[in-house]
Amino acid sequence: MTLIGEKEWNQIHLFLDIMNLPHKEIGERTEKHIVLLYRSTQIHIVPGDDNILFVADVIEGVQETPELYRYLLTDAAKPFGNVSVNSGRIFISYSLPIGTLDFNIFATILFQFSMYADWLDDKVKKRFGGKRIADLLEEIRKEDNSRRRTIGFHPTE
Repeated sequence: MTLIGEKEWNQIHLFLDIMNLPHKEIGERTEKHIVLLYRSTQIHIVPGDDNILFVADVIEGVQETPELYRYLLTDAAKPFGNVSVNSGRIFISYSLPIGTLDFNIFATILFQFSMYADWLDDKVKKRFGGKRIADLLEEIRKEDNSRRRTIGFHPTE
């Protein structure tokens, strides 16, 4: 088995264009994947062996506790996707067989998966702390703005 072909990969790009979802392709060859933002989360679409994998970055910097694990396995559990916790980062993923790839299935799964990831990041942050992708992007934006130089005018605080 090999990674899905260019035909299927181009089809995924077409589906995202039809859905009018801004996205970016990152990496080359076996590292290639698509990244898009949905509300406060980031979704990766990764080619696999005869499948595509949806992966969402849910939270970073959360303390791993038995209570967090219990929450992820019970209250936050959905019949959709797998939850992974690694070094204070929470991810969810879902695998879609390439044989079932059509627009309606792709769009439905991407939408439901993205909504779940967006819901989960808010719930985990509120209860256990950590930072959502939106929080991390906001920190980067503020840092970039603080580094901008002004010419001839320096506001006082």
